[in-house]
Amino acid sequence: MGNQYCKNLWLLGVTLVLLAIPLESYGQKNQRKQTQIKAAFIFKMAKFVHWPFKHDQPITFCAFNNTQKFNVFTVLDNIKSQGKLNIQNTQVTLHVLEGKYDDLAIYQNCSLVYFDKKIESKIPSAVLKALSMRKLIIGNTKAFVEKGGLSALVAERGKSKLYINRLTYQQSKVKIRSRLMSLARMYPK
Repeated sequence: MGNQYCKNLWLLGVTLVLLAIPLESYGQKNQRKQTQIKAAFIFKMAKFVHWPFKHDQPITFCAFNNTQKFNVFTVLDNIKSQGKLNIQNTQVTLHVLEGKYDDLAIYQNCSLVYFDKKIESKIPSAVLKALSMRKLIIGNTKAFVEKGGLSALVAERGKSKLYINRLTYQQSKVKIRSRLMSLARMYPK
């Protein structure tokens, strides 16, 4: 009886592992799809921005190195390798940020700064506000916008929603065209 019990327990364990594999794979595919959508939205969003600098300068998308193999930067880099990363007849470059989050000097050449969920909570509010004055900064949570970040792409019910901090936006030299603003949710309301 004890031997049969162990055999049944082992079969149950194997069955649960086999059932979990497709779910994990589906979860990874879903994550990949969400990342692709987010990257596409960031790229499209940048097309609706009036940048506070001369158009002879490249538009530089910046982000900190993300340890995930597949992230927003990976997707943008893939678009760039196909020669399709161009905004308003201006070259777009990608730059991986390195250094301390609160060191404003590392953001100097950035036009757009993307903060993933792991990093956005570590950025001091004063840095977010300073960056938002001349750069389009994008986070992933409402908390990012509440803290002073200019904008966030927040996943809600399987869709990405754009949030913009109204007060930060009013003080910023980065201006978003009305077509995109009409889709955004403003904070505070």
